[in-house]
Amino acid sequence: MNPEAHRQIAQARAACTGCPYHGVCPLAPLFLQAEARGERRPHPHAPVLAQHLAELRAVSERPERDLLEALGGADEGLALVAGCLLAVSCWQAPERLRRLLAGIRARGGEEQRQLGPLEEQIVRAAALLQDPQVPPLLAARWRLVRGDREVTAYEANRLVTRLISGESPGRWWDEAVVEEDRGAFEASFVLREKDSMDESASGSGALDLFFSARAGGRSAVFYYRRDGHGKQALVPIESIRPDSLLKRLFKVFNTDRRKTHRLFAKIARYLNNEFGRLDKRMLWEGLKQLEREQQIVLTLYAPRLGKYIEKRARFPGLYRLAKFLHRNLTDKGYPARGAPSHAKLYAERAQVQTILEAYGKEAFKEFCRHVFRIAEAYRPGPASADLIFRVAEAAYFLTALGGLNPAGLELSLEGRNPLAYIAYGLQPPARNPARRLGRLLQARARFAAGERSGDRELLAAVEQGIAYMAKIHGFEDAESFEKAVALPSQA
Repeated sequence: MNPEAHRQIAQARAACTGCPYHGVCPLAPLFLQAEARGERRPHPHAPVLAQHLAELRAVSERPERDLLEALGGADEGLALVAGCLLAVSCWQAPERLRRLLAGIRARGGEEQRQLGPLEEQIVRAAALLQDPQVPPLLAARWRLVRGDREVTAYEANRLVTRLISGESPGRWWDEAVVEEDRGAFEASFVLREKDSMDESASGSGALDLFFSARAGGRSAVFYYRRDGHGKQALVPIESIRPDSLLKRLFKVFNTDRRKTHRLFAKIARYLNNEFGRLDKRMLWEGLKQLEREQQIVLTLYAPRLGKYIEKRARFPGLYRLAKFLHRNLTDKGYPARGAPSHAKLYAERAQVQTILEAYGKEAFKEFCRHVFRIAEAYRPGPASADLIFRVAEAAYFLTALGGLNPAGLELSLEGRNPLAYIAYGLQPPARNPARRLGRLLQARARFAAGERSGDRELLAAVEQGIAYMAKIHGFEDAESFEKAVALPSQA
């Protein structure tokens, strides 16, 4: 690149701190389009950019070639401002950038492929034009850079540009991202007003959308809203009042059939980390509108809110129970790293009894009942919902240790869930343990043959259940326990 051209572009970048989109530069086109409300709106930094563009043209014979070279360079800051300069340069004649997009699309052919850094920057520059012919040129299902992690801000810009420009939400979700990459595009939406029963024909109906994007090592979550008249708004979640954020978060999450649990957890983590700076009056206005289950799931993901909910919503033991379950998910304080949940809970069974005595069995049963229902609601979700399953597993073992669900545990022995056999053995001591031992011995005989897939895992679970039952009844090992207990068949 011409050194003088490089210097002029760098000077334009130095002036960028005056731009209102400087903090979210890769996503600036989305904010600009949302605020434009359907009309073309020049870049608010356009006068400064036009000045630097004139200076660039004075020192370069081919200024647009220099800008494209900067777009494809390793300096991301230089590429960003080069894209802004290119958009200003093409504002009156957007067909030049449209031709570049058409060329990018043609090179892909019918094959799904990733866009390179230069191509992503060209897409961003074209989106700044707010030209209605740009989104259709982005309709190809481009592959994301890494389908196993969060999208980059450039990828989010490419995807969400189509939505903000008016594309039907159903088509946007189903066709913009290939199935293998959906885990990376963390977005969850709800259509609040539909023009028809079919999502794909919902037109410009009211829409709430949360999505996340990664840029410069930082991950951020954004909220997009479109009302029934087409009015749009896009804001980072940090600028939303706590009561409004909670209302919209649960509305979206509860109604989106493609629940994005990792995104929900990220928003809850923000509430947890920012708890000290949140407006507590507005926070309470939002919390008191939530149902019990919603307050619990929020506590599981944002424990600092648990203390506040416990006090204000009169939910005794909520924070301590959630904290106890979270501690069970870590290896902190345990000699064996990676110990299973049931082993940790068995080691702390005395504390379980203390919790039950302090808060009462009914409060504990209510908490666990809600946790199980939450876990069931999460079941359609991706592997990123792992936290809630692990919490529910720990709660399941806790109900067994507390002796709170004997009838349910009896019924569960008819199935093929390994956790059920371990939980059955964790129950408090029985006056006559022969019947319980007999049920587990019958299961052991049933799975010992190993005729069906999974029998080996079930057999190991039964052996673990018997081992716990023996220790809880005061025996050193399962063998001595089996010898000492007279089974009904032996009587």
